[in-house]
Amino acid sequence: MTLSKPLSNQATLRQIALQILGAIGVFVLGTGLVFGLLLALGLGNAVMHDPVTRMWADVLLAGVLSGLFLLYAQKLGGVPAKAFSFAFGGKDAGFALGAGLLTLSLTGGYMVLLNRVGIHPFTVELPSVGLLLIGFLGELGVLQEEVLNRGFIFRRLLSRYPALVSLLVSAGLFSLTHLFFKKPDFLLISHFLVGMALGYLYLKSGSLVVTTVVHAFHNFAADLFLQGNNDGVSLGIGVFQFAQRLTAPERLIFDVLLALTLLGFTYVVYARGTRLWEPAKRLKAVWGG
Repeated sequence: MTLSKPLSNQATLRQIALQILGAIGVFVLGTGLVFGLLLALGLGNAVMHDPVTRMWADVLLAGVLSGLFLLYAQKLGGVPAKAFSFAFGGKDAGFALGAGLLTLSLTGGYMVLLNRVGIHPFTVELPSVGLLLIGFLGELGVLQEEVLNRGFIFRRLLSRYPALVSLLVSAGLFSLTHLFFKKPDFLLISHFLVGMALGYLYLKSGSLVVTTVVHAFHNFAADLFLQGNNDGVSLGIGVFQFAQRLTAPERLIFDVLLALTLLGFTYVVYARGTRLWEPAKRLKAVWGG
């Protein structure tokens, strides 16, 4: 399947690559701008150690970067702003909640199993409800990742290449963009698997709101049950605390299980009765295909 528009069809691999690299450049520069502003305001230490400040910083970053991505896509990236679908209805809300509960249950259950068999013991610390709420709101900052990776990069690739190729490449780029702020490790494979699941979810749901909420639940579950307070993105919300982090095999087994679960749930709710790579009607409407 190749979704096409006359101008998009004329784009060469070089043009698409340059447009995608430009968007990644916007990501790096925009992130530097926001955190430079926070440092100039004397909030650098608070961002690192205060949960409320961290949450507001994540929300600010999401808003600024999402706006910059939409502007870049419209002016230079070859994807009109109207091609980004933020539709959200009752079915989407049910899916997002169901996917969130599945993610939390699978993540917590996996760690309990490892603890029960003595592979990876942990201790339990219960954060306050308020801290959990602050943590989840901060996780919604992944909106900017969804706008960039699913809304722009995936769509730009789809204008010329088959869906599977576009999905693989966009998931790979999603993983690699984490290298700007993290050292290379086995979690790059985890990010790739998450990118695959979220890309297919966007193709079938036609909603960046859905992918944002599901992505936020994924990160929230990881902070609650997989990473502890030392490695978590949201500060202080870790329920399970570990003497040492999960090994690569332990984490990758879980990530494969979670990706397959999300893909299966996506198929049941959104893809059943359609062709495997057929985009959602919402996307056909805004993409003109």
